[in-house]
Amino acid sequence: ERPLPTLFDTVTIVRQTGTGGLLLACVARRTYSFSPTGKLSLSDSQSPLTLEPVLSDHPNDAYATLEDDTDLCAPKDATDIVVRGTAQSKKKTRELFVAVALGKAVRRLRVSGERHAEIAPDGAVKFSPAEGFERLPLSLGVAYGGYDEFAQDRLAPPLQEHIYLLGHKPVGLFAYPRNAAGTGYFLDLERSRANGAKLPRVEDPSDPLTPERFFVPVPEAWMDAPIPAHLGFLHHASYPRFVRLFGDLLPHLPPQRKIREIDLGCGADLDN
Repeated sequence: ERPLPTLFDTVTIVRQTGTGGLLLACVARRTYSFSPTGKLSLSDSQSPLTLEPVLSDHPNDAYATLEDDTDLCAPKDATDIVVRGTAQSKKKTRELFVAVALGKAVRRLRVSGERHAEIAPDGAVKFSPAEGFERLPLSLGVAYGGYDEFAQDRLAPPLQEHIYLLGHKPVGLFAYPRNAAGTGYFLDLERSRANGAKLPRVEDPSDPLTPERFFVPVPEAWMDAPIPAHLGFLHHASYPRFVRLFGDLLPHLPPQRKIREIDLGCGADLDN
């Protein structure tokens, strides 16, 4: 028999959800591999525990993405399914689909070539046809979201002292609470400025960005904007993780659509 690989575990103190009491938790990580026939076995190369969250390098944390989350989080009410990868076609295509399924949990994403918004003089919105592509890394940067700095400067310009203290503008609701790092998030203000804007290339086909939904009426209407389509970690400061950590502190109008995260199995508590 081959010797067991080096395994990683630790003991840590965690705060109990709900009561706030302290617990002693043993946290272990095991890495497994699939053989070509589908057999599961303990991998020879074990990945160590992630002790601190790993953020992408960006001077403004609002634009950073969570590359890897801490393992020191216990007890956990559910299982994380995180996929890092690239959508790839054998030949150039305008659109393809990727999907991940585990038991009854299924997530399907539509990946398309580069597209742009076309804004007519009367403000009407059209989307250009998708260009051909062969591969695209799946990331939050090509999903729906972003930061509308133009609208912030017009509607609620931040105080200079706040910018000085933070080192950047406090983005508030002018950055899409679900994904500040994405593309396509525009508030309905001076529509012509969005002519030629890039559109998201990875979308949830059941909640896509359409010309009718392109402009968000007011910052507080963000809840009805499309959900970002990705398979990675959710940033701690994004919705719905922010709500679970700090409570319902993100202003929003009553949603006119069913909250998409509930359909994805992310918790009926969001309906509150």
